[in-house]
Amino acid sequence: MRLSRYEIPLAALCWSFVLLLAFLAYYPGLYGAFIFDDYPNLRTLGLYGGVTDWDTFRAYVLGGFSGPTGRPISLLTFLLDSNNWPADPFRFKYTNVLFHLLNGTLLFAVTHKALHVYGSINYSRRVWIALVVSGLWLLHPYLTSTTLYVIQRMAMLSATFCLLGILVYLYGRSRVCTNPVRAYIYMTFGIGFGTVLATFSKENGAALVLLVLCIEATIVRANPNIPSLNALWKWAALILPSIVLFVLLLKGPVLGGWFQDYGTRDFSPYERVLTQFRVVISYLGSWFIPSSSGGAIFYDELVVSRGLFAPISTFFSAVVVISLLAGSVVKRSILPITAFAVLFYFSSMIIESTTIGLEMKFDHRIYLGSAFLFLPVVVWASENLKRYLKIGSGIALFAVMASLTFSASSLWGDYQKLTMVWAAKKPASVRSQTEAAQMLFAQGRGSESRQLLDNAAARIPEDFRLRLTQVLVQCLTGGAEIQDLNDVKELAERGPYRHTDFSLLDSLITSASSDECSGVSSHDALAIIEKLLANSQYTSPEALAYAHLHYYYGLALLQSGERSKGLIMLDEALESRSSLHMRMNIAAYKASAGLFEQALEDARFVRERLESGEVTGRAAVESPPLDEVEHFIRVVEDDVEAKKSD
Repeated sequence: MRLSRYEIPLAALCWSFVLLLAFLAYYPGLYGAFIFDDYPNLRTLGLYGGVTDWDTFRAYVLGGFSGPTGRPISLLTFLLDSNNWPADPFRFKYTNVLFHLLNGTLLFAVTHKALHVYGSINYSRRVWIALVVSGLWLLHPYLTSTTLYVIQRMAMLSATFCLLGILVYLYGRSRVCTNPVRAYIYMTFGIGFGTVLATFSKENGAALVLLVLCIEATIVRANPNIPSLNALWKWAALILPSIVLFVLLLKGPVLGGWFQDYGTRDFSPYERVLTQFRVVISYLGSWFIPSSSGGAIFYDELVVSRGLFAPISTFFSAVVVISLLAGSVVKRSILPITAFAVLFYFSSMIIESTTIGLEMKFDHRIYLGSAFLFLPVVVWASENLKRYLKIGSGIALFAVMASLTFSASSLWGDYQKLTMVWAAKKPASVRSQTEAAQMLFAQGRGSESRQLLDNAAARIPEDFRLRLTQVLVQCLTGGAEIQDLNDVKELAERGPYRHTDFSLLDSLITSASSDECSGVSSHDALAIIEKLLANSQYTSPEALAYAHLHYYYGLALLQSGERSKGLIMLDEALESRSSLHMRMNIAAYKASAGLFEQALEDARFVRERLESGEVTGRAAVESPPLDEVEHFIRVVEDDVEAKKSD
């Protein structure tokens, strides 16, 4: 049954209203700032003086470093907003919202087509079910942390091409009876090009084939009028790629961290998988109990599961996840739509929530997987509720979701306010506490920053990064407490490695050598770094921490007047991990110490590497600009000539 002459314009009007409502709900968030990973990834826009010709275009698009693919399609879309850096975040966030609206529209089309393939729901109901499901997804506040975090456009675009691939696949699948040749062309195209485009936007797009298998095993299987797939095609296009994906996920960590180096993590692949049982359940909790603050960024307070019963919630979460998966497989003939929603959810996170050594939790990982979570409820409501209840509850849900998203978006439009909300809601998160403290300090609210850190340290006394930040703020706001300083020294010798900790060492060295810092001397800075060097975790020259620590130790020694030993440590750092940025900093210190020839040697090496054009990706982003290097060389050469003339 088709839509009536009145329903067609009404449905179009309703969907237009949903899109407008979603845009208005997100609008306050467009005025927010760039944050965290935005900077290293978007800075490549201006790396070569802007993307202005073919050479700079190619270097930019092919110079990605966020994943194994480089994510060139995502990088390409950022050119819609700017071709240089720094840039205005408004345009980037605006485009993100437009992509979110596009994804909502694709979800509408996919839901409608999936229900068409399902076969037992008439045309009119399919349209209204699809509208409600996609509208609620579009307006859900939990997705604000994906949509308004610029760099998460990568996750959004991966979802775009997954949904597009599924839509094309379903179009072909519905025509297997009438035109099998064309149908298989469409299905192959949908899976093949959808996977390629999604994966080169972000690597979790490789899971598209699993998502299609979910559809085949549930919704398609429930329709007796649709014939089975050709066995050879099914194995070649669906089953074998899925097996390959599972094998890679299992073997990746064993092969030395193909996707991500576990050496920088304080958990093993086994512990990560155990923890993910709790994480994927927590996503569902946040989805079905939405918050006015939307999603978050910091989840470092999450306790790692060290065993099936440590903590005990790991066991119960594993039981729930396994039960949901097993129940969906066993009951897929009886409850095909529910089984589809469950299997689609878990399959969408197969890459980011299993063995790969990524951080434990980020809200953007649910972006695609959440697409059909409301579908079983909406289908049930469409069958069992009275017309006035369906309309009333639908309007009420849309109003609630829109208001919650508007509230969350308003926070994202004011990052300072958002930071303080996170700090209040996540008292056990070191990242949220230090971010809020650093923001307060930058605003000249030093006493508030100190008080926040002192309170956080009382709750989290064993975290090195938090305690070092606390001591640094103390020394700049009246004087460091002796006990807190001693605690930092003790923690340095036994704390876990986190590369972000060591960026604080530069502040420590600089502050300790200045008159503005009270209670922390250069000797204290040396003692802290020596304690870190004594940590058994950092003794391997191949470790990133080894290079960092020797670098900062060398700087601290130079600041203390121990020039010879300091230079040895700096050279040791360069031998461990040759960074152009690090080498230029060392050159600057050598020049300030009067070692002009050594400084010139290092600077000319950096210039040569930059001029070669071989420095790309993250290394290029982290390297000093060529013009600054050339200026440094000219200044030092002038100093050398002046010294000779004297």
